[in-house]
Amino acid sequence: MDYEIAIIGAGFGGLIAAVNLQDAGISSFIILEKAAALGGVWRENNYPGAGCDVRSDFYSIKGLPNPNWSHHFSDRKEILDYLHSVADKRNLEKHIRFNYEVSSMQFSSQNGYWKIDSDTNESIYAKIVILATGPFRLPVIPSISRLDGFKGAYFHSSKWNDKIALVGKNVVVIGTGSSAAQIIPAIAPLVNSLQVIQRTPGWVLYKWNGKRSTFKRMLFAKLPFLQKLSRTIHFWILELVGLLFMNQKTIHSFFSWLALHKLKTEVTNPTIRKQLTPDYPLGCKRIILSDDYLSTFNRNNVFLTTGSVTEIYPDYVKVGEKKIAADVIVFATGFNVANLDSYINIIGINGINLVEGLQNQDPEAFLGLQFSGFPHLCMQLGPNSGLYHTSVLHVIESQMKYIIQLSKYLKSEPNKWIDVNKKVQTAYYKNIQDSLRKTIWSKGCTGWYLNRRGMNVVHYPHLAKHYRKNTAQFNISHYDVHNSIELQININP
Repeated sequence: MDYEIAIIGAGFGGLIAAVNLQDAGISSFIILEKAAALGGVWRENNYPGAGCDVRSDFYSIKGLPNPNWSHHFSDRKEILDYLHSVADKRNLEKHIRFNYEVSSMQFSSQNGYWKIDSDTNESIYAKIVILATGPFRLPVIPSISRLDGFKGAYFHSSKWNDKIALVGKNVVVIGTGSSAAQIIPAIAPLVNSLQVIQRTPGWVLYKWNGKRSTFKRMLFAKLPFLQKLSRTIHFWILELVGLLFMNQKTIHSFFSWLALHKLKTEVTNPTIRKQLTPDYPLGCKRIILSDDYLSTFNRNNVFLTTGSVTEIYPDYVKVGEKKIAADVIVFATGFNVANLDSYINIIGINGINLVEGLQNQDPEAFLGLQFSGFPHLCMQLGPNSGLYHTSVLHVIESQMKYIIQLSKYLKSEPNKWIDVNKKVQTAYYKNIQDSLRKTIWSKGCTGWYLNRRGMNVVHYPHLAKHYRKNTAQFNISHYDVHNSIELQININP
């Protein structure tokens, strides 16, 4: 069965893609979802305290606002409910094939289509493929000696085992990133002891979360332009914040002072405060937004140890020479974002494998979206399109505007297929890497945004308005145009 567009993944990115296609009058698309339900990371990450660090008005689809957010920053359940409401409102489930895990994809230069396969015997063909699988797919559990001998429960934060009761237990949380900063305050009141193992302290800024008043919700429902205005204002505030990543000294100095002030006022013990003080520039690693993470270390049952776990025994973990009792171990150790391990087997023209190419050479991607040698393949939030001062949804929506223009071109030229010109892609990539050297991420930090070759494959080195402008206009001169030998004509409406 043939489609104009196949979308891989029914998380936020997949639904944004579908909504934008509908708004553009494109109905021939299918969403392939490996799970039995939609939701992506918000379906998978059910750990205590899970929520978003982007304000709700901005963490929603532009044309489908939700006036009834209960807080300025939404929790996991509300976001998941919102995604289901979007699917219901737009009747998207009729486009979704659940329990369809894509195992491989191959492009045919004869007909200009992608052949998509799963473990079933059914193949799906599409002119354009949108990879909406998201960057946070592959959880990382570090290799630690004797882990298999631990007699308690252990799991990654993204695979939370809610069958394990934490009340009265000795819990060890390994990691102090964004997920840990949500989990630690949520479980601290429940457990007997909570030991936090910190390798590197994070910079923490105010979240200023709070409940939305009934009046404000009513106002947004009655006067939608006010919520649209709120979204616009917040976009430009975040653009201002984004300047700290561009090494704007005044902005960077202000937010560094603000974070240190927060640390000083919220952590009473000077020894712990010193342990929680970063020794690298603000923004070099991901910034944590939280109203209750730092103050949790004032509790009598919460302890902080700096170092790495070297060994795990049946009832304790070892950090250096220190033995820490443990009934439950939570690995809040992040995701493999920069390397496409265990990813879909994607074969382009001349038998080129996308995963091997991205891991074994410079990860070039035109607009952080497309790859030379892989015609009409579009990866949402692809290499060097990450804008972590703002909403990733804004990036995806910018990418979708470009993809829709690509789709319209291909529809106007049904006998052709196009491929990003290699020289154009290389020039774009070189410009990105040159610009990255001027940003805060070039200040010597190591992190999840570096691949095994030490390349920053995640960040976009400019503001969101710059990326929006870069993707605003499809230009056929950036592509090599080819004629199809055979044509697939049975497009599914």
